[in-house]
Amino acid sequence: AILPEGSGDQMPQMGAMILFFLMLGETINGGFGMADLPLIYRTPLFNPIISLIMIPVYLLLAFLFTQYTGLGPIGVAMALCSTYFLMNLTRVMTIKKLYGISMLQFEILKVLIAAGITYGLFRLAQSYSPIDLLVGGGIPVGILILIGVYLLSLSIIALKKSDARKLEAKFFKK
Repeated sequence: AILPEGSGDQMPQMGAMILFFLMLGETINGGFGMADLPLIYRTPLFNPIISLIMIPVYLLLAFLFTQYTGLGPIGVAMALCSTYFLMNLTRVMTIKKLYGISMLQFEILKVLIAAGITYGLFRLAQSYSPIDLLVGGGIPVGILILIGVYLLSLSIIALKKSDARKLEAKFFKK
């Protein structure tokens, strides 16, 4: 068993929420991953300064989310997700102000939209599934559903036609 004896249903649900917010934070951070390149190359001190400023912001958010909302560990994950968002937004705004380069493009948001759609469809599948997708043998099924729905929504929403042709040529050569 993965979970300790007598942990009940709350522990896997709490773990799922924590993992969701950590993955969302990483998606945000990854989506804006290239956005800080102008800062790194043109003014290398700005990037570490922004990162250092975010440490007390994270601590404050973690304190607020855990002490005033009663969310506990989920609040810590939400604080990290929020800090990633604020950090990347600060970097994008700094680049726009210093260099006049707009790093915000709709393509970046497509990944987040696909993640949101995946979450909604997974909750729907969870409601209508004959097995519990969050417990025991249902977990691998739930993981496969999540991966499949996410890849499908990414391919519908975010994949450009030119990229689709390249993937098709690479994996489905005739």
